[in-house]
Amino acid sequence: MLEIQTLDKNIHNRNGFDCGDEALNKFLREQASSGSKRYLSRTKVLVDNQNLSEIVGFHTLSYSESSAPVESNLYKRYPYPLPILLLNRMAVDIKYQGQRIGEQLLLDVINQTARVELEGLAPAPVIGLLVDAKDGKERFYTKYGFSPVDTKDPLRLWLPISICIETYKAANS
Repeated sequence: MLEIQTLDKNIHNRNGFDCGDEALNKFLREQASSGSKRYLSRTKVLVDNQNLSEIVGFHTLSYSESSAPVESNLYKRYPYPLPILLLNRMAVDIKYQGQRIGEQLLLDVINQTARVELEGLAPAPVIGLLVDAKDGKERFYTKYGFSPVDTKDPLRLWLPISICIETYKAANS
């Protein structure tokens, strides 16, 4: 059974992870733990509870700020940058690609974002979730409700907190 855990370099084998993208592999090996120690980001890993050392996939979140899209009703009230959660990185090991693991990781991120608001898990609210999609991967995010923040940058996508909450409630009802 797969479960999400906070990255622990003493348990999880970061060197054994290979998603096919050396920049993401290197991030997990060399930067993910230090980002957490310095309170800059938090990396969660998806592991099989029968083999906790093998990382199936991971995602990294941090706080950021972004202006709401001009078309959004938020923009009219708040035309300046607002707090948002940023999905910095997400990857699935080659051995597990094509098995909807990315979807499981993304839904975990969406649910965590909703819980920030619903359960008051952070000292301040966020307007949603932001991701800078890799070219060619934007369709993966748009099918979950993400939309471009700015038409000039179609790879910078956001998911409003209201959709995060709807997704969370649907998954937990």
